[in-house]
Amino acid sequence: MTLEPAFIYVTIALLAFATYFISRPSMKDTNTAMLRQLVSQSKKIQEQDDRIHALELERDACNYQLSFVQSQLAFFSSRVAQQIDIDFTVDFNWQAELRRLIKRYLDETAVETIAFDLEINDLDDRNFETITRDLLKKANAQNKIPALMSWLERERPDIVWTDTVEENENRQKE
Repeated sequence: MTLEPAFIYVTIALLAFATYFISRPSMKDTNTAMLRQLVSQSKKIQEQDDRIHALELERDACNYQLSFVQSQLAFFSSRVAQQIDIDFTVDFNWQAELRRLIKRYLDETAVETIAFDLEINDLDDRNFETITRDLLKKANAQNKIPALMSWLERERPDIVWTDTVEENENRQKE
């Protein structure tokens, strides 16, 4: 363990100060008490320095473990995505149908709530059509289509969000 230069200088100064007082014969008892007090304080400072060092080592170990877990999570997430082989960005018809479903079964406030919940900011708010289109475009760009689908299924379980508008209307008529 390395000692900080400031700690060494303070210790030397305290010992010099204590030596000065010990050398004065009239204050021998006072000097001895002060020396004991200085030695005690020096030991406490050293113990605190040792505890700080131990905590720093523990923090470094925790940071290492955290980075390892994060790398493993990223690795397995990419593996799962490859195994599932889902690509929401390719199917234009699917996006168009989802946009139609959202326009049919949700209102502007619900779409704004989705954007807020999914942390999708700065939607183009000229009208409901542009808000819906912008929500889908930004959700797709931020890889949040699965979260969007989860939100839709949770909030409106009566709608099958992977079907067309017509299929949903026929189902509701039955």
